Amino acid sequence: MSREAGLAVITGLLAGSGHVPTAQWWNNLLDGVPNSVRRPEVLDTLARWLDVDARYFTHTDRERDDRIEAELDLYRALREIHARLMDAGIQGGREVTARLIQELTAILHKHYPTPRR
Repeated sequence: MSREAGLAVITGLLAGSGHVPTAQWWNNLLDGVPNSVRRPEVLDTLARWLDVDARYFTHTDRERDDRIEAELDLYRALREIHARLMDAGIQGGREVTARLIQELTAILHKHYPTPRR
């Protein structure tokens, strides 16, 4: 979802809360600017929408933050894989080759290393 679409959705979600999101506020939140969200009811709404614990926004639990960062790395790798598939013309019906699968697997291992068997 684009930043603009996200802002439109969150504006609707926060309607009636007394908080009117601005583009600058939304960009700060997405860019991880500390203390972008201070009101508990806004945190709760964002957390429900994003399906995360509201405490994520307070950055108080290092172990949880490390896990979330690892998940974000995985999502980045999956987005890169999606882009590679689109570049390879998968939607146009080109065959998925063993080489392409190996390249995509290497991307996953780079972003989200796992022990090999």
